[in-house]
Amino acid sequence: MRLRVFKFVLLFMTVFHVTALANEVKFTKEEKEDAMKNETIMITEEERQFLVDTFPGNGMVESGRYTSKQIETLEQFRYLKKHLKDKYPSYSFEIVRCTRKSLLGPPYNVFYFRTSENKETEWTAHVYTNEEDHSFSMKDDFYQALIGTEYEAALLQLFSENVPECYEAETKMLFVLGEEYGEGLSAESVIDGTKPISNLTDVWIDGSASEAQVLVEKMETIIREKEVFGDYHIFITDGTSKDNDITMTYHILQPKKQQEE
Repeated sequence: MRLRVFKFVLLFMTVFHVTALANEVKFTKEEKEDAMKNETIMITEEERQFLVDTFPGNGMVESGRYTSKQIETLEQFRYLKKHLKDKYPSYSFEIVRCTRKSLLGPPYNVFYFRTSENKETEWTAHVYTNEEDHSFSMKDDFYQALIGTEYEAALLQLFSENVPECYEAETKMLFVLGEEYGEGLSAESVIDGTKPISNLTDVWIDGSASEAQVLVEKMETIIREKEVFGDYHIFITDGTSKDNDITMTYHILQPKKQQEE
């Protein structure tokens, strides 16, 4: 009886030990060898937590040695913090997470960040690695926080001056942009084409007292003449509220000033 109990306990301990090892070793042999080649590096607690969150479950960060992928991501983290501050000196930022580049996804790391003043809204930055010299570059979409409201107001003013029935405009800016689209960016420079930005704009026009087709033609004329770069969806409504019934929709594309992604 004692022998059977002993065998059972021995079997249980063996299974438990093998299972524990399987759960503990969550990194590949290649990753482990790669990490052993690298020297230990000094990191802050913020950086350590960021790497733990970005590379969860393999225990490599806790070991104090890092794979080449982890080191590159850490270097990009440091690069992004500095360049966000250089690009937007009036703001302070917190990088909250990262989606790593992959064969099935984008060939660059995507970082998500927010300002100290607004922790509810996350913005996006793409960080690219030049494989020849291992230098980095970045593009982000935080410029929208600087000019989004101002740009909508400037567009609405331009449209309503020429088509008084136009009563609302909402814009979504679509791409991440580089160093030249920083804190000095103005809505005027976007509208006049000095700094063209791809955008999708919805415009609402009161058509209750005018013919819808005439209003659309007026809008198309002003967009073409002013060369206001963008992709526009025109909604003709039966009043001065977006909740009113829509009597006509129209699409206008102004493609003359191209914006590279």
